[in-house]
Amino acid sequence: MTMTVPVLMLLLLGLPAAGGAVASRCARSLPPAVATVLLTIFAVSAAVGTLAALALVGYVGTVDLLPALHPADWSASEIAAALPVPVAAGAGVLAVALTGRGLLGLARTLRSDRAVVATVAGLAAAGDLVVLPDPGILAYAVPARGGRIVVSAGMLRALSGPQRRALLVHERAHLVHHHHRYLRLGYLAAMLNPLLGPVERAVDHAVERWADDAAVRAVGDRAVVAQAIGVAAVAGSSRRGGTTLAAGRGDVVARVRDLLDGPPRRPASDALLVVATVLSWAVVALLVVHTHGLIETAELSGS
Repeated sequence: MTMTVPVLMLLLLGLPAAGGAVASRCARSLPPAVATVLLTIFAVSAAVGTLAALALVGYVGTVDLLPALHPADWSASEIAAALPVPVAAGAGVLAVALTGRGLLGLARTLRSDRAVVATVAGLAAAGDLVVLPDPGILAYAVPARGGRIVVSAGMLRALSGPQRRALLVHERAHLVHHHHRYLRLGYLAAMLNPLLGPVERAVDHAVERWADDAAVRAVGDRAVVAQAIGVAAVAGSSRRGGTTLAAGRGDVVARVRDLLDGPPRRPASDALLVVATVLSWAVVALLVVHTHGLIETAELSGS
């Protein structure tokens, strides 16, 4: 019995955890746009690669358990010698469970989208701005119907003029740069692979830093932006999945610290995330090539 497939599977499952360990530091140390794209690429690569590999191993390795679902000329004994049935069955069960989680996350996102679009559609807007007659602290961007920024009257009263401008620029940056797409991909990747939860949160943080930077460039005062974020944080975080984007999302304390003191620089963490991304692709490729070779051997033996 060869240990190639089990070792590759363990490595593939370990890479999301390794990436998650440095994701939060990358979200703070890299330029926010670069961090957002890099973290999203890693999350999608790790999630899709892991699921595809699990499904492939589960299907090929269960030829002895489910012969009707496999080609008749495959040698079950040849495959079982290289790919233990318990490993293959476990991979198949895990692939089905993770696919179910992913579909559940997709359903939640679509349901949330429909609810938010229906709510915004019934509100009067001045351009892309909707002001709610609500005394509470509320502000978020909705990437629907061309994009809407929803702000409560209580939020506007709680902010000074420059702070209001910082808040609106922040929310508009979410719409202009389509941040909801990165958040949705990060959320769905974490649903497909729970080990990517820290990466999803890092994507969220990087997206908010991206919008913070846009507000700083517009207002020209980092302290004003930090104060506006602090007020927005009272509203709490928005729901997961990227349907709405609010200035109070993510680690507000870290964002305020980075605005006032500057983000830390950790190039080693950035390099580790790139390495983890490349390794994810490499391990999936090796697993596919190895499994393909196993299938060819099984076909020759079964002929």
